[in-house]
Amino acid sequence: MTTYTKNTWKIIFLAAIALPLAAARSAETPTLAVKIETPTVFDISAERDIADSLWGHLDTAFCRSGFEGNIALVDRLDKEPIDVPTVSLRLIDWTTRRTGIVECRFTAELATPDGKIENLGSFRGSSMRWANDTRFAADRAYEDAAVDAMRELFRDLSERDSRAADTVNT
Repeated sequence: MTTYTKNTWKIIFLAAIALPLAAARSAETPTLAVKIETPTVFDISAERDIADSLWGHLDTAFCRSGFEGNIALVDRLDKEPIDVPTVSLRLIDWTTRRTGIVECRFTAELATPDGKIENLGSFRGSSMRWANDTRFAADRAYEDAAVDAMRELFRDLSERDSRAADTVNT
């Protein structure tokens, strides 16, 4: 067999294993729903890529911070889950400043299942990008800035949750 044929069979085998695992994870009921609004750009697929990237960074940051639930990305056209809280993010800016600092800024709202909408405020994360770095290092700086902002959001949500639990117990 040629190397091309061997690699093709490896890819088919890995896809056959990965697809059922991905379907099982997406079939779980979400604990938290997330809607992400990005600034309008001319290329709709770029808008979707930005939203998917932010959602991935949010999922990573929340899981690393201790969140054990399943997070679902809700598109504008999707029907929102009624029985779970929904966090709506509105991306303001995700760019490199003249100083070389990458910033990710967004605002967030929390919609509870009982219909209350609470403004969570503005969140910001930053990371340093060096002038002569590689493309991979630049990608890493954007990722670090987004994860930093998402961790700040998680801390704020955790504090609100613990304050709510304290008021229920008293």
